[in-house]
Amino acid sequence: IYTDLDLLYRHSRSLLGFVLPEFVALEDLKLPGMSDHAMPLIRHVLASTRKIQALIRKERENFQDIQILHQRAQREFGPMAAGIVGLNDSQIEALEELVDRLRGNPDLFDALIKSFVFRDIGLIPDLIEKYAGDFSPADHARAGAYFLEKEGIPSRYRTTEKSEKYLLFLVSYHDFLHRTVRG
Repeated sequence: IYTDLDLLYRHSRSLLGFVLPEFVALEDLKLPGMSDHAMPLIRHVLASTRKIQALIRKERENFQDIQILHQRAQREFGPMAAGIVGLNDSQIEALEELVDRLRGNPDLFDALIKSFVFRDIGLIPDLIEKYAGDFSPADHARAGAYFLEKEGIPSRYRTTEKSEKYLLFLVSYHDFLHRTVRG
């Protein structure tokens, strides 16, 4: 998914806007609570899809950028920060095994991949305005699931009924899962 999204994003945004308008709508948005220096939301989605693709293909070198992780550690803990940053090989291996097991359930796996693309759809201003009063603006994850369902987006991307239920669940709770993982 990452390779296709990235190529279309870099070389043919108009085609990407036609094929996946919900993705392009994230172009100028940032996650709530992020500083003005934070990267645009669409870049976060691309980074996430790069990571899931790396896990699927077992391309560990594409999963995490050790240099960036070291820079962040130095910014947070000072210039003398050293040691292991990011995930170690056994942790990445465990994630790869988890992804392999998820592939055994095609509906869940399809929903998981699509959730990386659609997880922040609840931040799209046009949809917020269109459905104002029908959802809680304080929870963009649940708003995203609501928008997916109301707009019929899953069916446009050949999503089975079972996969759609998984997708709505994953999008609805992605923010909660993210906060839990980050502690």
